[in-house]
Amino acid sequence: MRNYVSGAVTMERVEVQNADDAIRDAKIFGNPHGNPGKNLILLSDDDTGFMPKRIDNFSKETLRIYQQKCEAFETVVHSYTSCPYAWDEPYYPHRLTVEVTGKH
Repeated sequence: MRNYVSGAVTMERVEVQNADDAIRDAKIFGNPHGNPGKNLILLSDDDTGFMPKRIDNFSKETLRIYQQKCEAFETVVHSYTSCPYAWDEPYYPHRLTVEVTGKH
């Protein structure tokens, strides 16, 4: 997740379960009609420190990186540094645009 105010990026763990199964496991019987369709979504901080991708800039230039159709959510990678990266919008095309912003 990206904090649009501070620019901080955090990784969140998302677990999706069938809510009816979760209720049955807890020995609590929920919907008497047995209609499925409810999901239990659990969000938690992912402290493993691993992002799906990492961008390494081994050049002398600063790079501006963003996902196609998400130009407003850019990431700047300075020379000889790395940064973790995850898609800003998973449903948009998985195409990364890299611009060289240096003088050369």
